Amino acid sequence: MMADQYTDVFQLHNTEKTMQAARLHERLASDGVRLGCYSHNCPAPCHPVHPSQCYSSTCRARRAALSKIAEQAAMVRSLREELKSTDGWELHRESSGIRTLSRRTVGDSHVMIRVEGHVDAPLLNILSVFYEVDLWRLWVPSIPIMGLRSAEMVEDFSTTRFTVQMTVNTPWPIATRDMMIHVQGVDCMDPAETADEPDGKRQIVVLLTSTDTLWGGDPAPPPDESVVRMGLSVGALILTPESINGGDTGTHLAIISKIDPKLDYIPTSLINLASKYMCWLFFDRLKKQAKIIKGTEYEARVEAGGRFYTYLKEKMTAINYTEPRSDVVPS
Repeated sequence: MMADQYTDVFQLHNTEKTMQAARLHERLASDGVRLGCYSHNCPAPCHPVHPSQCYSSTCRARRAALSKIAEQAAMVRSLREELKSTDGWELHRESSGIRTLSRRTVGDSHVMIRVEGHVDAPLLNILSVFYEVDLWRLWVPSIPIMGLRSAEMVEDFSTTRFTVQMTVNTPWPIATRDMMIHVQGVDCMDPAETADEPDGKRQIVVLLTSTDTLWGGDPAPPPDESVVRMGLSVGALILTPESINGGDTGTHLAIISKIDPKLDYIPTSLINLASKYMCWLFFDRLKKQAKIIKGTEYEARVEAGGRFYTYLKEKMTAINYTEPRSDVVPS
């Protein structure tokens, strides 16, 4: 029985149901059900006293997976909670329907930035603009001496988990920067995914964190010579479709990020100022691109299907989500 219960946790996570997996794990832990060799066929002997501390690679991997599920769920809950108010956030700019806020963390000179606003485009449009990494060049802010140089998906691990490498130009004498980013989409649209959420908001949360390893466990490709790798300790896109949350049309989008550009020799105040502006510009460009995908390569790729778009369309159909003004309607 124990084996089946924990197998269900892993199965939920492997089928992109992170929040349901986390809740089942929490319930099992609360009931005193422990993960150990006694709960499945372990290929190596148990620890003689504490089975949950078995030394076999199988058990270590299972414990690590449960820890990761708990970590991801905690991050999603924390980010969703952040959007409920602006307490502790300082308003930096509000223009073109986009609001930029920032917040300092004690002991950290880099600020966390939050950019949010209404996007007059359906969920599928916004997700396609973000998912098609090789097309970022069409909208991500870039000028000859500063901005995006390249972006590519270096690992397509599962339907909602992939790894992206982006390289950005910087003005002389600053070395070129790059970032390796774990991307994970977390479903908070289905009521079953948010059963423990008091406000009942139905959302999609896209977690973004810098990484040195791929989802599959292999080392990520190193940066090119003379390129400095940046860090992203907190990152997320939180999409709230208006129509399925009692509103009109379109999508409320929030982007939260905390970036370390590895520029210790430049005043932090200047870095924070530039980061706030670039985040606002990133949001503005994404917002505009999401509104004009009809007749473009984006629309062609959405219509062509594939694992990612098939999953999204099936999910939207299952929860009866429609967007009346969409120019790319799930079939």
